[in-house]
Formats: sequence, C-alpha cells, structure tokens
Amino acid sequence: VTAGFVALAIALETMRQSGALVRPPLLDQVAAVSVGHLDEGLALDLVYKEDSAPRVDMNVVATAQGAIVEVQATAEGEAVPRSDIDRMIDLALAGITSHAAVQRRAIEQAGVDLPRLFQEGRAP
Repeated sequence: VTAGFVALAIALETMRQSGALVRPPLLDQVAAVSVGHLDEGLALDLVYKEDSAPRVDMNVVATAQGAIVEVQATAEGEAVPRSDIDRMIDLALAGITSHAAVQRRAIEQAGVDLPRLFQEGRAP
C-alpha cells in the first residue's frame, strides 16, 4: 500500500502532464504498517523473526491525516485488553505519519508535484 501510493502518484503525474487527467483526483495519502504485541512490548513494521510469534499481529491502513481505512488484528493466543489494542493503533498511526513523509520525499525525487494531484483544499 505504501509503495503503491508512490506508484499511483507517479502514474497520475504522467496522466496530468499528458492532459488525460481532467481534475486532481487525490483526497489524501494512504499508507500501511504492521504492529506486533510482543513479550518485549510493541513493535512497528515487524521483521520476520518478530512476525512469527507475536501475541497480537495487527495491520493498519490509514491516511496521512490519521483517518483509518482498515484495521485487521489477530490475537494468536490469549486475548489482550482493549487498552493494548488502543496503544497498538496509536503506534500504527505514528508509523503511518512517518511513512507518509517518506512517500512525499520519494514522490518529490521522482519529479512529481504532489500538491497538484490533490483536490482543492486537500494538498498535503
């Protein structure tokens, strides 16, 4: 999802430059992260070793503005308190904010004027 948004922005810029884009289509950036509830605490964007045995494995898709698109979480064993899930979502949204900044840099390096692809009043 995170890299897909970068590819989408590059494709939309090509369409905009060719005149095929009638109006800017974007409302917000979108990115995805994983969060694990491990014995040692919470972890963002798990590596394979961490992802193989978390207490809870969560995937979150959200916008750069913090609006949640999707949350999918599974307790692999014993259930966890709601407060732990809330902390996991907070960590995920912080990760999304970081990923969105990286997206903007990558898109800019590709020569795309990202704000021109956003609907009026929606530019990042």
